[in-house]
Amino acid sequence: MYSILYVDDEPALLDIGRIYLEKSGHFRVDVAESVDEAITKLKARTYDAIVSDYQMADTDGIHFLRFIRDQYRDIPFILFTGRGREEVVIEALNSGADFYLQKGGEPKSQFTELDYKIRTAIDRRRVRNELKDSRKQLADVINFLPDATYAIDMKGHVIVWNRMMEEMTGIPPAAVLGKGNIPSTLPLYGNHGHALADCIVRAEEEPEKAYPDLQRSGDRLIVETYSPPRMDEKGGYFWLTASPLYDSRGRVVGAIESVRDITQRKETEKNLKRAHDELNATYEQLAATEEELRQNYEELAKSQVELHSAYEQLAATEEELRQNYEELAKSQEDLIRSEERYRNVVEDQTEFICRFTPDGILTFVNEAYCQYFGLDRQTCIGRHHPVVVPAEDAQRIKEALKNVTREKPVVIIDNRIVMASGEIRWQRWSDRAIFDDNGRIIEIQSVGRDITESKRIKQALHESNRKLNLLSNITRHDILNQLTVLQGSLGLLEMQIANPDCRRLLSRAVQSSEIIRSQISFTQQYQDIGVHKPRWQNLHGAVTTVCMDDGYCIVDIDDSLLSCEVYADPLLRTVFANLFENAEMHGGKMTGIRVMGQETPYGYSIIVEDDGDGIPNGDKQRIFQKGVGKHTGLGLFLVQEALGITGLTIREVGEYGRGARFEILVPKGAFRITATSHSRHQSAPLL
Repeated sequence: MYSILYVDDEPALLDIGRIYLEKSGHFRVDVAESVDEAITKLKARTYDAIVSDYQMADTDGIHFLRFIRDQYRDIPFILFTGRGREEVVIEALNSGADFYLQKGGEPKSQFTELDYKIRTAIDRRRVRNELKDSRKQLADVINFLPDATYAIDMKGHVIVWNRMMEEMTGIPPAAVLGKGNIPSTLPLYGNHGHALADCIVRAEEEPEKAYPDLQRSGDRLIVETYSPPRMDEKGGYFWLTASPLYDSRGRVVGAIESVRDITQRKETEKNLKRAHDELNATYEQLAATEEELRQNYEELAKSQVELHSAYEQLAATEEELRQNYEELAKSQEDLIRSEERYRNVVEDQTEFICRFTPDGILTFVNEAYCQYFGLDRQTCIGRHHPVVVPAEDAQRIKEALKNVTREKPVVIIDNRIVMASGEIRWQRWSDRAIFDDNGRIIEIQSVGRDITESKRIKQALHESNRKLNLLSNITRHDILNQLTVLQGSLGLLEMQIANPDCRRLLSRAVQSSEIIRSQISFTQQYQDIGVHKPRWQNLHGAVTTVCMDDGYCIVDIDDSLLSCEVYADPLLRTVFANLFENAEMHGGKMTGIRVMGQETPYGYSIIVEDDGDGIPNGDKQRIFQKGVGKHTGLGLFLVQEALGITGLTIREVGEYGRGARFEILVPKGAFRITATSHSRHQSAPLL
């Protein structure tokens, strides 16, 4: 319930307004007979909106509005007055009024409109605040990305410049935001003429001309580049990636680019290659030495006198060479393993990477892992995972890792973690088991990323659906009110017009308005399609509830439905109610309805049949199309939509002249046979 401050120097109007507004149940109204009294009340408590008269004894509503905007910023303000001059309206809106409503006319409709405008103004304020918070969160996410990141608009003006970008360039955001061609002037892009993001903004057909080693992944551009030393700056290798920014209509409105310094990685690669080359040279030298010793042995063999001593010397040398060879072989094997480990990290990297033994001892963590969890690499290696995981998630991770094999070495797990601040965040990990020659797991490599925002977006989408449903309710109510006025007016005209042709046209208009009312009222039954989560529902209980609520006494419910539950939208009961209503309206000589079910090789079949006229063969498919039918034309179409949410389908298989027979097919995994007749709030099936 919203708290409203209503200001007017007419006590009678204050009483009437308060009664009308509080009668709706949306508001609790405080009244003030002067602006001074209103200001006193504002200091004592907060209000969700203010309604004010324009012309009052102490001051006018415009001055009061300006005071509110100066002291209370964006609190909704509706000017409700009998003064209807255009200049007053313009001045009110220019001063920050949310709405201007002129007094006069029928009170009920006038205060209904005031009720609507107040709630609309409050909703607008809430949406603005939510949008402001959302933008702030997005800015914080970008600012704390581990890579240097910036974004530009279609004119090349910088719109984002995060903390890592400032650290890498030494340029603060205030110096670049809103300015053009800033990134392209950085030494990093000196060999290319312009930044990678500019290739997207300029819509270059061949960005490879500026970046010969460019790679593409969809609309994403990726390249590794070398920036030579300039002046007192150091040179280095950098990994660049740029992607387009789209608006809600899919149009490119800018580009975002991330820069990562990979100089250390390149140096490591060079050192590994150098070590490998040195090992190969040593091996070749040893081979040459062995050949030389063999030749010496042949020469010594020619002399019988020196044969024994030469043999012993050769044996000793050979043993030494064997030991050297084994040491070199072991070094080469260690080098191969190190290269393989590094290659896996490079190929699978996302946000953060770690490796650990089967008993949980960390053997490797990357920089992103350390930064995300606020850990030091040196204190992590050789110890158990320091990350706190809720007990239920930890058990689920343990069970998943038990099931990895050589054939299926990878498992993907979504789990929660508890940050050092106590915040709960969601992560998605891809865990790959590494086996030895005997098939035993010797290490597990994990590549993870934060999916907290994705989880929050899903929740926000659910909330948006709920609000759209509320808006649909309000709109339907307003339309029905206008239809009532239209039908009443047509009825009055029909009583006053005697001309048969005119009365015939009026009759058609009345009939059309009644059809509109019927269609709008009917859609109310299905306004919640897909809004609420599907749940397990007992078939016998669902059908019985419809019969009891709607008074259907001719429905025979088979006992086999007592033990069957289906996973469907909460509108399942409305589906049965619609099928029963169709049987009554269109069944002709129909005297009874039967509902039964049975398992089939493909799932479970629910049958709803009657003994009426049935449906012609040519209409069996058409009846499920929107607009087909003698009433609203929406019933069976919406039935089909509600069932389809969890994979259920419906078809008509009856014999014309012997009654209608609807078959609802429930796929495997969306039904279960239970020992009891009712079950509530069970977990969702694997569809």
